[in-house]
Amino acid sequence: MNFCLIAFVTIISAWALTGMIRRYAVRRLVDVPNDRSSHSSPTPRGGGLAIVTTTLAAVGLCVKLGMITEALAAALLGGGAVVAIVGFVDDHRQVVVGLRLSIHAVVVVGGVWLL
Repeated sequence: MNFCLIAFVTIISAWALTGMIRRYAVRRLVDVPNDRSSHSSPTPRGGGLAIVTTTLAAVGLCVKLGMITEALAAALLGGGAVVAIVGFVDDHRQVVVGLRLSIHAVVVVGGVWLL
């Protein structure tokens, strides 16, 4: 399977999944602007879930087809999954910035170590 085909299918899948997640987010994950917001109207959160899900699936497929090494896949899949979970939890309820930053730092160190 060609890398370009995998990338194309990943992009189309992320686009389609974003629409489904957006319907959920409009009902449950609307960020109402405040003094510190960068937007001026209510904005749904959680759209990154579609991109993360499809990208991690594509990485899994690439390692299965021998297109990338297992070490690279472990760094991308492990780190990507942890960061995605933290982001998902943060979308549903606030995760303290210090905790989120600490988790991201541990993921970066772990990813570099795996590589």
